[in-house]
Amino acid sequence: MITKQRSLSNSALAADAAAIIISFFVAAVVSQSFATLMLHSYMFALLPILIFIWYFSTSSAGFYKDIGARVYFEQVMQTFKFVIIHSATIVFFIFIVKELLFTRNFLFIYSFLLLFFVFLRLVIYRKTVKHLRRTGKFERKLLVIGNIKAVENFVSDIINIPSLGYEQIETFPLAALDEDNMDATITRLSAVIENNNISEAVIAPSRVSEENILRVIKLCNVFALHTFLLPDFLSLLPKTVSLSTIGSYPLFSIRSEPLEEFQMQVLKRIVDILFALIFFGLAGWWLLSILVILQKIFNSGPVFYVQDRVGKNNKTFLCYKLRSMIYDRGGKAASIGDDNRVTRFGNVLRKYNLDELPQFFNVLKGDMSLVGPRPHAVLFEERYKEYVDEIRLRSLVKPGITGWAQIHGLRGDVADPELNKLHIEKRILHDIWYVENWSLSLDIKIIFITFWQIIGSKNQGM
Repeated sequence: MITKQRSLSNSALAADAAAIIISFFVAAVVSQSFATLMLHSYMFALLPILIFIWYFSTSSAGFYKDIGARVYFEQVMQTFKFVIIHSATIVFFIFIVKELLFTRNFLFIYSFLLLFFVFLRLVIYRKTVKHLRRTGKFERKLLVIGNIKAVENFVSDIINIPSLGYEQIETFPLAALDEDNMDATITRLSAVIENNNISEAVIAPSRVSEENILRVIKLCNVFALHTFLLPDFLSLLPKTVSLSTIGSYPLFSIRSEPLEEFQMQVLKRIVDILFALIFFGLAGWWLLSILVILQKIFNSGPVFYVQDRVGKNNKTFLCYKLRSMIYDRGGKAASIGDDNRVTRFGNVLRKYNLDELPQFFNVLKGDMSLVGPRPHAVLFEERYKEYVDEIRLRSLVKPGITGWAQIHGLRGDVADPELNKLHIEKRILHDIWYVENWSLSLDIKIIFITFWQIIGSKNQGM
């Protein structure tokens, strides 16, 4: 079953792409008519956009990765998220092209049909797997060879995923002690493979010589087993380890960096631009205008506060904020609690995070993202290096208006030096966790939590 994962993933992706196409045409015809659709030919531009968004959002979340091993409930919840993303894309497209006919009915019918078809595909897959297993056509027998104690977690995980279709999992101990009489060990292993009708093998070469591991692999080849190697240094690798090659040499990444992939960067950038344009189109233009006027009335000095901050790849950029502190003293130290440098109007701005709104311009410029580690001022970045050596890992991604650390209350500094050190360490570790675990669904989760916290005045800026 391990060998079938890629074909299962590709077939599922193809089925969902077909569902998008069918949902689009049915929704268009039912909401209006086929003749109307043909007259509004620019609507056809929406279809490849929807397929493009679906592919990149599902790839980002690993929706089709290890599809036979995925928990059903997790797939259902992810499907809801992807359809919401599609709905937002349709709303934005309708807004841009100023479409008057294909609006609410088209949106509701399309979203309902897409949910239905994807759920149907999930149910059919589960039913098919169960049927094939009952009839014995889908049964697999797996042999795990190596240090049994070291691979017991792997074996228990495989057992607990029925959709993988393993009727039986055998284990065969192989350690350094067995090398003293390797001929006898190979004979016993051969008997286990033959007597149990093994179809796939996983080898965990724990402290066994390369020569003898090659003998085990050769035996697996003799029986035409699908054979895999399980590295014995798993504790050094992240859960989402990736494998690449240079020439003929395989390389494991020590750290997961989802946004290192070009397509993931493109997806995140598209989402950033869409959200920023929607913000400015619906509220930003009039809200910022009002805030600028109020700033002029209540605060003397410049309206905006512009500061050099550390961005992606440790490069500095100009970060925009509405000034919330006294003009001639702002920026000399991090804001701590009830800072007496904050003006009365500045307190209102900070309470509802309104001082951060100009950073949507930074998002459009490409200096920042909607979600990411909050950008530190250059001075503070140097200071925080004393607390966490790995702080530069934050700069592997663009800084954000909000982030994983911020929704956990880790903003600004605290007055007590020792508590502040722990506070900063925790914030930076949260940022690094985000870098290593990024997904589009995580970004959407952070955005919604941030919005909810702002409403409750629980997410005040730094």
